[in-house]
Order: sequence, then C-alpha cells, then structure tokens
Amino acid sequence: MRWPRCASWAAGARAGVGGGFDDLPVATDLTPGLTTVRLALSDIGAQAMRLLLDDEPGGRTVPAAAQLVVRESTARAAGVH
Repeated sequence: MRWPRCASWAAGARAGVGGGFDDLPVATDLTPGLTTVRLALSDIGAQAMRLLLDDEPGGRTVPAAAQLVVRESTARAAGVH
C-alpha cells in the first residue's frame, strides 16, 4: 500500500499521517511506515487472568506498558531538531 503522493508535499515530510495501534506488521508495509503504539499483549493477558482469579471484589485499574514506535509517517514539529 502506498500513501497517495502529491507534487506539493509528501506524507511524513510536511504533514503527519496519524498513527496506528498494536504495532501490527502492516505498519511497516505501508509507505510511509506508520507510527504505532506497541503493547506487551502477553503481559496484559497474564495480568488480566490474575485480576480475574483474584478474590478481591470491585474494579481495579492496572497500568499497561506501552512503547511509541515512531516511523516515517510522523514528522517533527516545525523548528524542532
């Protein structure tokens, strides 16, 4: 897949394209490469199982580790080096 190109600008060069989630393999197949958030899904699943098996009643919030994977679809802000 390719991002439509225009003579006046290229995605990721003058404008950010946005991003994806879960760092799916297709993120690297796109042009430009798609910036995504990578999650440790096996860790999240294990934590979810621990919470289900826990005897404590009530809802809980547990933070999950996430990593921003910056690729070509994200441009630097003007004036930032």
